[in-house]
Amino acid sequence: MDLGSRLREHRKVTGQTISAIAREAGIARSTFVRWESGRSLPRTVELDAVLTAMGVSKEERQPFFDSIPCTRFVTYQTDAVTSNQSGSPHQLLRAMRSRRQLAQEDIAANLRVTKAAVSQWERGDAWPSTEHLHALCYFLEAAPEEMLALSRGPARLGPGTHASIESFESHLEDGPRPLLRSTPNPLLDLEAISLESDATLMANRESAPGPGHEVLGEIRAMHSQALLMWGRSFEAKRVVRRALEVPTGKNPSWYYYRAKVIDAQCALATGSTYGRRQIGTLRTLLQTLPAAERSRSGSYRTWLAFTLADAAAKLNHEAETFAYVDIAWEAAVMGGCCNAELYRWKAKILNQFGRYRDAHRLVEEGLERSEPAEHRVGLQIEAVRASVGLGEMTLADEWLTRAERESAERNLAVFNRDLTRLRDSLR
Repeated sequence: MDLGSRLREHRKVTGQTISAIAREAGIARSTFVRWESGRSLPRTVELDAVLTAMGVSKEERQPFFDSIPCTRFVTYQTDAVTSNQSGSPHQLLRAMRSRRQLAQEDIAANLRVTKAAVSQWERGDAWPSTEHLHALCYFLEAAPEEMLALSRGPARLGPGTHASIESFESHLEDGPRPLLRSTPNPLLDLEAISLESDATLMANRESAPGPGHEVLGEIRAMHSQALLMWGRSFEAKRVVRRALEVPTGKNPSWYYYRAKVIDAQCALATGSTYGRRQIGTLRTLLQTLPAAERSRSGSYRTWLAFTLADAAAKLNHEAETFAYVDIAWEAAVMGGCCNAELYRWKAKILNQFGRYRDAHRLVEEGLERSEPAEHRVGLQIEAVRASVGLGEMTLADEWLTRAERESAERNLAVFNRDLTRLRDSLR
């Protein structure tokens, strides 16, 4: 049964008039007539308002949303305070376009449709035909999982709406962090949208910045970090700015530190001018995070110091670079977060300044204490660079072969670009 038939049947059973329903839902009578006749389809919030006016209980609403032919809503979810659609295909279209750094006009020109049509698809007011959807997937280089989500979209991605802020925070903290994976995640954008939708619900419940806002900021900062990790620097920069727009309250929250670091790293990655203001901001943040044993403060202090070291290295300020490296190392040791990733980062900087023997020794030391495969591969990549710098090409090839094998075994595609470049340079 289509949506129009369901609306019409329920209206007749309850004996309500179209005018009364439209007035109660705050829409025009003609709009409801179009929905009931099947000439157009409502948006999530509009349909929610109509079903409320018609007295449809929360438990009885899912079939109304399931009957929408274009499956614009992955799973209908509602909240006592506000309505929400999570991870829906039209949101994925928008995310995919953003990933390619295209404007709606670019899509319209390629598909020979109007910009207004593309806008309607991304808002969920309409849905492309099969032919246009196929062309969109080809033009936007959709992954197979994204094609499935766009064509069917019945299964929700992400954790689902959480009953409490505590359960959401637990989901973000337990096990591998969502979004931040070294293995390919073709649905990264849709997963991020789902998480952000849930967090937005919780933030909207708060009259002032609180835990809900912190979770929202953390997810946006985490998403930007994932984008940067996969080489999508310009998109990461846009997302991290949205993270910084989330109110922090009286004191900066942890996501604020993460976002500031990612913002600075985006500037380094995109080659934009690393101005005094950005450096000054990170220096100030570093001073606000005291050295502490086994605390989050220690890990963020380490991260801030190494980002400042990267900035100084880009300016070829060797003394300043290693001053920050020392600060990072001390903070990591005191905070109990001196791991293989720290060794890899320091080895990378040593290689940048031609201190290849020091880098090689550090790699070997780091490999003795590394367990996650992504840390091992990262260290091996720096060993290749150190070996090349020392002119030991046979050793470089041996290190590269080990890195390629370990990366392939665990599908650590995040290293593919570096591995390919190194292999090409050795040929």
